[in-house]
Amino acid sequence: MIKQSIPDRLDVRRACEAEHQYSVTFPLSRLVRVVEAVEPGSHERLGEQKVQAELRFSRDESGWRRMAGQVVAEVPRICQRCLEPMMTRVEGRISVAFALTDEEARQVPRECEPMLLEQHLDVVAALEEEILLAMPLHACHDDDRCHAVEVAEPVQESAEETADNPFAVLRTLLGD
Repeated sequence: MIKQSIPDRLDVRRACEAEHQYSVTFPLSRLVRVVEAVEPGSHERLGEQKVQAELRFSRDESGWRRMAGQVVAEVPRICQRCLEPMMTRVEGRISVAFALTDEEARQVPRECEPMLLEQHLDVVAALEEEILLAMPLHACHDDDRCHAVEVAEPVQESAEETADNPFAVLRTLLGD
């Protein structure tokens, strides 16, 4: 059964043993670090944006407690070429194996990220981390949608400047 709401703090051991699944939607403004990462000129569009996440907790055949799923958000950004507001779709895939110790964390399966198991998981913080990791460093429109000013023709050097040889003076001094 897929649950439509998820607690802020989740008991990971219980969720994995019961193989809980969640499909949730919540406001992007709830992710404080993502809001801080958004450029100031695009904050007015934060309130209407949502984060969608699907999470599955399980215990695999090797005994690892796992969390898998994905998180998707439309994040308002400023295009670095034309400086106009834009929306950036951010998608993060989640594949985590919970470990009890640092030593155990080094042994998690390759396809998983290790996470030290605490009694409760701050789900919003975990989803926020995935969005931050998936966000592009610089946002830019696609080339065909960007309003950046384009230079009509590249500037050509004049024929006189290219004819001047900086070593011509040396040639005259040597008597060639």
